[in-house]
Amino acid sequence: LVEFHPDISRLQLFSSSVDCGIRIWDLQTSKCICILESHYSAITSLAFSPDGQTLISSGRDKICSVWDLNNNAVKRTVPVYEAVEGVVILPGKSDYSEMGVKGDGLHFVTAGSKGVLRVWDSKLARCVFTQTLPDAPDLNTEDGDLDPRSLMHLLPMPQSNRLVTVTAEHNILIYQMPDLTVQQQ
Repeated sequence: LVEFHPDISRLQLFSSSVDCGIRIWDLQTSKCICILESHYSAITSLAFSPDGQTLISSGRDKICSVWDLNNNAVKRTVPVYEAVEGVVILPGKSDYSEMGVKGDGLHFVTAGSKGVLRVWDSKLARCVFTQTLPDAPDLNTEDGDLDPRSLMHLLPMPQSNRLVTVTAEHNILIYQMPDLTVQQQ
């Protein structure tokens, strides 16, 4: 997993893998300048705040870490109670009151193993809204088998103010913001 820092003047690349660390690479020197550590399982997603000062990482360890990139330290650990495959930060200038978002501050959406989109307040480390998948068959899975409702990917579509998810069954769902209603399946 790799992501470029949104501020191109910083010339930094962030990478993560199954080793549970997030490496920050200086692209001018091609050297690792820092390793961010807070996860104890594979890191599955990285999302930057619009100002580039905050990073949110998610993992299969059932937490999201909120990082202060000015000092490369964890500001907050948010327990999300499911393996998370994707995280997206909500754009700051929109009204998301239909999803329980009140006031300013950083809010993010997670998607994971329970097939639920959750909106989180990063300052309070609290879930403020949940959106379940449209009806999915209740299949009995063997231990270790993937629940078909698991969300495997979460992607933003900023131009159309939507989010896209992909389920373990390879179904693509498109959610309209600001209330996360399913628009297409």
